[in-house]
Amino acid sequence: MKKTLQFFLIGICIFTSYQNVQAQTSVTVNGAANWLGYANVFQTDGTTWAFGSSWALPDLKTTLTASTNTLKLQPNFNAYANATSAADLAYWTNGAGLGNKIFEGNTYVENASLAGQIVTFTGNVTNHNLASGYTAVAFIKGLNPANNYSTDFSVTLPLTTTGAFSLSTVTAIPAGLLVQYGFTVKGLNGNPANETALGNVTVVGTTPPPTPVNVTFKVDMTQQTGFTTPYVSGTFNNWSGDANPMTDANADGVWEATIAILPGTHEYKFSRDNWAGSEQLASGTSCTITSNGFTNRTLVVANQNLVQPTVCWASCAACTTTNPVTEPMTAAPTPTIPAANVISMFSNAYTNVPVDTWQTTWSSGVLTNIQIQGNDTKKYTNLDFVGVETVTSQINATNMLFLHVDAWTPNMTTFRVKLVDFGANAAFGGGDDVNHELIFTPTLSAWNSYHIPLSNFTNLVTKGHIAQLIFSGLPVGAGTLFVDNVYFTTAALSNQSFDMAKISMFPNPTSNMLTITSANKMDAITVYSVVGQEVMNVNVNADNTVLNVSGLQDGIYLVKVISEGKVSTSKFIKQ
Repeated sequence: MKKTLQFFLIGICIFTSYQNVQAQTSVTVNGAANWLGYANVFQTDGTTWAFGSSWALPDLKTTLTASTNTLKLQPNFNAYANATSAADLAYWTNGAGLGNKIFEGNTYVENASLAGQIVTFTGNVTNHNLASGYTAVAFIKGLNPANNYSTDFSVTLPLTTTGAFSLSTVTAIPAGLLVQYGFTVKGLNGNPANETALGNVTVVGTTPPPTPVNVTFKVDMTQQTGFTTPYVSGTFNNWSGDANPMTDANADGVWEATIAILPGTHEYKFSRDNWAGSEQLASGTSCTITSNGFTNRTLVVANQNLVQPTVCWASCAACTTTNPVTEPMTAAPTPTIPAANVISMFSNAYTNVPVDTWQTTWSSGVLTNIQIQGNDTKKYTNLDFVGVETVTSQINATNMLFLHVDAWTPNMTTFRVKLVDFGANAAFGGGDDVNHELIFTPTLSAWNSYHIPLSNFTNLVTKGHIAQLIFSGLPVGAGTLFVDNVYFTTAALSNQSFDMAKISMFPNPTSNMLTITSANKMDAITVYSVVGQEVMNVNVNADNTVLNVSGLQDGIYLVKVISEGKVSTSKFIKQ
């Protein structure tokens, strides 16, 4: 127990600080900070100062629980308990079981770097049952090292009840001062026998409110047409279609927007013209998350400004003119053939028959089940060949006329489809197995709808025990293939009954105007890019129309014409 004369109190408390965007600083109780303690001792009149000295936290009767950032502040009992000599007993006790000095215990942290700033000290009092005659105060002080550590700045706040508190300097603490902030418990030094009755004040740190940071978004729109302004829409702006417009200051086709966003995990996507359109993102890709049938971009914001890399519209990567699009942005077409005419192996449009596996153990490729626009899709990568088996429940396709497969690939120049029938013994081998394989050249980076007459599988002389469907192609071991809507059916596609000879488009190629004529009245025309993005949609109600395609980028486009409920699809070249 020290009586060495020191100059002024230093209290002890551990806090943490954070800088907000207005250069103000908030501090609160923090179990990881550097605690200090100081005691001022007065005569029983409470004003006649006897001495001041640094004291350890346990001697002050301050208890720190670092894991919960909690301080328990009590009256001092150390002075009374250690008074054993006659002189100490006379100094610290009154001979009748009570203390003999007013003890001011200060618990604090000091930080010279806070000088020159507006400081706010916050916390939450979770317990306050100090006995009468004892006070607890929160403080922020500035001590002057150039003037023997005089207290040149001070604000205080009495703690009288439970609940949150906030103490601010209001103005900046003068530069050059040593800043201390913490708590004072003052009252008669206590008899340890009365510890419970004298009570305590328990204070816990508060978490500073999160501060928004600036996040810059960039989207490359050089491959998009038919828009005025892109927007950023997400959880941080309640999915607004017009709150955060993007700009292209240098007219390079890359649009940007900087938005103040709170730290955390967010979802968003790029939209255009107040939700006139939006990105259609593929599920399972590197920058997306799929929840409740919706696929959006995902973003984790930390406590610092962030500049997102430039990405292509509806892609996780930058735009490129040399590499094909690697992921379909739209789902495969939804089948419209009545379910009564279908045996479906895989399609959201039908009830599927049992399939043992979509990737046999002898396959060479990797299967991932994904969703595109909420539609279940099979994705194969590193593909050489993959076996799909229905050995347990073999398919009787004897009365079926077509096999349908929707396939999308960015790089497979050859796509093969094989059917295997195990024959009457319904087992592999035995001399009655038959199979046939067909070879196709798919359109890259677009959905290919293969509605294949089963008669084309010429070696498949029996179809009552279909047990295997095998996909393969080139390049060997490097193919990427998306598959949907695999089914057998008795029905031809509706657009096969459309007389393609009755539709004409000219000039083709074209640079400005495309004339479309039909022997029948056309209801609607929709133009798609080769990646399936809708770029134009017009209602016609006539047997001819002229489309202005001058705003489209050069390339190949698909034209879907609807006439009398039937559909035809043709291609034209914009140059």
